[in-house]
Amino acid sequence: GNDESMLIAIPKSGELLFWGQKEGVRRRALKQAGNLAAARFIDQGKRFALVFSKPPSIYYGNIDSDENDSTVALESEVFDCTISPNGNLVAMQNNRDIDIWDVKKGVVRAKLKHEHKPFSFTFSHDGRWIATGTANDNMVRLFDTSRGALICELKAHTKGTIFLSSAVYSLAFSPNGKLLASGGHDGRVVVWDLANSKPILQTQIEGPPIVCSLAFSPDSSLLAGGFENANAKRGIRVWKMSAMDGT
Repeated sequence: GNDESMLIAIPKSGELLFWGQKEGVRRRALKQAGNLAAARFIDQGKRFALVFSKPPSIYYGNIDSDENDSTVALESEVFDCTISPNGNLVAMQNNRDIDIWDVKKGVVRAKLKHEHKPFSFTFSHDGRWIATGTANDNMVRLFDTSRGALICELKAHTKGTIFLSSAVYSLAFSPNGKLLASGGHDGRVVVWDLANSKPILQTQIEGPPIVCSLAFSPDSSLLAGGFENANAKRGIRVWKMSAMDGT
């Protein structure tokens, strides 16, 4: 989102719900109904992009008005997916592969091949890179979104203890483009320096829990991680990045 509003949910088909710090909760009608697969703000929070699994499509609109709403149809049903920050690319899971859909051209730009099923994937803030985390081999992979070329493979996670034998469950790029964070079923959080593909932080959360989510602060100085385990232990931890990346 931006400083003034955050997309919350679609409470019912054909309706969008926003929360504004100044205006409180407000609703916005959509010109299309369907099953939501992904949502995010684009254009510095002035517009939004939605991916519908049924009908398979990408929906764009302004926050305040439905006058310029538009829809782009997709070729096949969408399940797990994520949207690039500028809204021009959509990454969609296709069995063990990740297809990168170029919205403007209406074609699959690249197909990212994996030996094991990707369990997490996310775009960098400039849309140049996409990181994927897989089950079974605990690997993080970095790809170029323009060609789908594999840039590097990163390994620091170990076998997990609950639900899955192993998986990289969460990923996040720092807004400044310098860092990539990964969280696993092993309860570990690893922060990678993308300049040399080496970890600058490796920490273990006791339990171990699943690291369910990761997010950097807008200035890239802090990393927050959300976690839970089978014993209902849940929490959020925050780590300082500024002293580690030289900023």
